[in-house]
Amino acid sequence: QGWMLLLCEGYDHENSDLKRNVPGVTILTADDLNALGKEIQASSAGIIQTVVTLPMGHPALEVLGVHAQCLFLVRPDSHVGLRSEPIRVGVVLNYLRTTIGACGISQRACPPASPSFDYLPAVLWTSLFSVLAFAACRAAMLPLT
Repeated sequence: QGWMLLLCEGYDHENSDLKRNVPGVTILTADDLNALGKEIQASSAGIIQTVVTLPMGHPALEVLGVHAQCLFLVRPDSHVGLRSEPIRVGVVLNYLRTTIGACGISQRACPPASPSFDYLPAVLWTSLFSVLAFAACRAAMLPLT
């Protein structure tokens, strides 16, 4: 089977938000995404065997949790190896080169991953689970009457 590149067009309103919030993003049509997919496939040293483009409104977008344009790189065992939102050619090729050790793929520029970490959700969820765990332990220690 080989690797599959799945490109998703996303939805107009979500793509507008993506373009507004992420510098340098170009929103592509389904035809442009397909052409980009073929370009990535040609640069993949034969690793990517299949390119599929899901246009706006395709039912699989909801199943995959897609809102804005993104891509999935699906491994031969059908697990997702990489998701990129927004779509970045360099991210895919660098993944193939560095993560699976593919030869013959040149390094491409791509923006770095976000250096920030949002502590608020982590603290809130940890606090909530701690309180629940404490309550469950306390309830387990109460004598039955």
